Amino acid sequence: KVILRVILGHSIAPGAKKFTYYNTKSGIPGKEIIEFNNRKVPRGNVVRDIYEDANQNIVIATLAGIAKFDGTNFTELLPIGEKQEISKSLDYVDGNWQREYESLWFGNISSNGVYKWEGNTLRQFTFPEPTEESNGFKSQYAMYSHTKDKEGNIWFGTEAGGIFRYGNDGLTLINPAQEKGIVRCIFQDASGLVWISNVLEGVYTYDHKAFLKGEEYFTCFTKEMGFNTLSEVRKQNLQDDKMFDTVQTIAQDDNGVLWFGTFGNGVWSYDSSQLPGLAFTHYTKENGLASNFVKSILKAKSGKLWFGIGENYTHVYHFDGKEFLRIDK
Repeated sequence: KVILRVILGHSIAPGAKKFTYYNTKSGIPGKEIIEFNNRKVPRGNVVRDIYEDANQNIVIATLAGIAKFDGTNFTELLPIGEKQEISKSLDYVDGNWQREYESLWFGNISSNGVYKWEGNTLRQFTFPEPTEESNGFKSQYAMYSHTKDKEGNIWFGTEAGGIFRYGNDGLTLINPAQEKGIVRCIFQDASGLVWISNVLEGVYTYDHKAFLKGEEYFTCFTKEMGFNTLSEVRKQNLQDDKMFDTVQTIAQDDNGVLWFGTFGNGVWSYDSSQLPGLAFTHYTKENGLASNFVKSILKAKSGKLWFGIGENYTHVYHFDGKEFLRIDK
């Protein structure tokens, strides 16, 4: 019960809805049993990412590896060749880099590196090896988040090695050393501003236009809005009711309102067009949210926002403007 495929009006009557569940019994590779969230489950049933490639295959990343689904069968994808260092892996000729935009990238949360699916080939890349101590992390360059911006640059958020932007100018470290930490989410809004969630240090914004002008480009939004970060709460024993942190997913609706899903602190919406005291709305279990753990937010082509909500057992909800509704109820 891991992959939920929603088909709306395709191969069935218009307006009808059909839900199909896929797991290792359906052919997802990875039948080795592990302990996960106090349950014994196959590795392949723990799905971290789902994407569609240029050939309309569904490509998934699980704890067992990466596989593609062609509509009928699942096929395990294995990286070819030796690992390559990502900063030296591409010829930065404009035409070649443009073709790279169709690739899919997948993170590795247990060791240094990422995987790139090129449509028929899976390759493995690593970040330049860190010179500082690991400070207890499995790997400072284990990747927790990534996104592609409007210019086609690929952004990577790591466990403790920082935030990288990868494009025609190579691999660039974005954030200062003191602000490194687990980067759970990277999102670019409609204006081009990049939003970055650091688990301990808060939500930051990156303004590339300011960077090019030599102006301040990396700003802690959490502090700017008068909230505490998780590291401050822990170090200074502060009240956590003024904490805007542990953000692990960000989306923007058609009205320009930003939505932030958190790990244990519900959902925040932020409307920059409102006065500061009215810009934020906080949704928690106390006012109808099913759980304070919000793992994902995605916007459909229709403009509707879909939320993955739940601590151990996650369900899919949408927001009708007043309340969150579970889609299978």
